[in-house]
Amino acid sequence: MVNGDRQQFDPQTRKLSVLTFDRYTLDLGSLQDAPMVRFRGAEERFLGELLFPKTSDPVIRRSFIMEAHQRILTPLSTLAFAVIPLACLLPGEFSRRGQSKRVMAAVVAAFVFQTASLGVNDLAARYAEAIPLMYVVDLLPFAIGMMMLMHRGIRFGLRWPVHMAHAIRAR
Repeated sequence: MVNGDRQQFDPQTRKLSVLTFDRYTLDLGSLQDAPMVRFRGAEERFLGELLFPKTSDPVIRRSFIMEAHQRILTPLSTLAFAVIPLACLLPGEFSRRGQSKRVMAAVVAAFVFQTASLGVNDLAARYAEAIPLMYVVDLLPFAIGMMMLMHRGIRFGLRWPVHMAHAIRAR
């Protein structure tokens, strides 16, 4: 190693020793013979290992299954949260005056759904019966957003001038 620092803490004396070096050689051969088997956490495992855990501990099983469902839901909720601003902004009128009400509606909707998602994830971490509720809460913005896009969105008190309203009715 070149141009660095090595810090070592002694827990008995509670002292930190610092070695500053221009060049330092670290012997990794001594670490080769030491068998280190450690438990891999849920975030370090593959999806198959998480869905079908080979452990009998119920707490570990629940954390593995919870992590698996969160991994499945993350891309789906990303798409769902992308639909929120589309559903609020696209169906509205396009004007130079801005769309502050629509932007605020999108921000509030995203905040509400994200808060609900965090709450349900916490609930599902404690109770496995709440896992289907995770899917409902994370996919609800997508369903609502798509319905809004299909049905021309939401109206924020759009007032047509009188001559425009008569022209539309005359058709």
